[in-house]
Amino acid sequence: MMPMALALGWGLLLATPLTVVLVPCLYMIGFDIQHFILQNRENPEGILNKSGRLFCMGIIA
Repeated sequence: MMPMALALGWGLLLATPLTVVLVPCLYMIGFDIQHFILQNRENPEGILNKSGRLFCMGIIA
């Protein structure tokens, strides 16, 4: 019974913080990719922001 309790305890201990961090991060990555794709459709001549500088994945280069 002890090995099963250890496996369950360690599984919960490791999976809970991983899920709490990973799910929001993946959600925001998906949102950024969607925003990047939609922005390129609205600006077909290039990936330029309002100031005319190159804009790539949320980072001004």
